[in-house]
Amino acid sequence: MKLFSEVIDSIKQLKGIKHDTEVARLLGMKQRNLTNAKFRNTVPWKELMNFAMNEGIPIESLLTGKGEPGPFETGLDASKLPDEFVLVPQMKGAIEAGPGAYPESEIDLRIAFRRDWIRKKGDPMKMSLIIRA
Repeated sequence: MKLFSEVIDSIKQLKGIKHDTEVARLLGMKQRNLTNAKFRNTVPWKELMNFAMNEGIPIESLLTGKGEPGPFETGLDASKLPDEFVLVPQMKGAIEAGPGAYPESEIDLRIAFRRDWIRKKGDPMKMSLIIRA
């Protein structure tokens, strides 16, 4: 995985910008928070994942430099992501009290989560994200 400063440089190159302040704005962060993350080499995962999804960029191309930045792949293979990530399927469905949720469609998208974070919520292999149809 790249250093966070290298991820910032990739975003600059991809978007044709020159300054960290512009990257902070694109990520929805304050400049000082981006600077702190860069100095400490800590990735602001939420902001980076949102940026990648909004821009249609595969997250692995930002994190590893592998693959070409391009349309977001709906059928991402877990083997393309660094080991610290796991993919959770997203599908449309109805969410109800009582019996739970009923998916109405096939998997629309797979969303990457940090493995250590999502394990605190449960077994990611038994999870799915259901959005209102």
